[in-house]
Amino acid sequence: MTTKLDWLLLFVLLLQASSGVFIATSYRWGGLWYPQTAVPWLWSLVKMNPNIEFITALSWMARFHIVNAFVLVALFPFTRLVHFVSLPFSYLWRPWQVVRWNKVHSDFR
Repeated sequence: MTTKLDWLLLFVLLLQASSGVFIATSYRWGGLWYPQTAVPWLWSLVKMNPNIEFITALSWMARFHIVNAFVLVALFPFTRLVHFVSLPFSYLWRPWQVVRWNKVHSDFR
């Protein structure tokens, strides 16, 4: 059963893909900003010494794309999509589950 958080994750994933395509097609540097700007900034985060000079020069759309990626990673463990990467991988080839609902009518006499 899909929860509201699953739908939120799908919406955030759609925003992430859309902003990435927009950056790649709209800016001249669209395909080159990641290795020259994001990688050194992410490496500074890993070193626990964030250097925001790499990010401040980017456009608002690129900064949105970066923040949205963190939101996506934060939401992922709390949705059903986490089953895709969890062990055992037999989940992918499991037989379909049959769900039968017993409806109880309130006007039953």
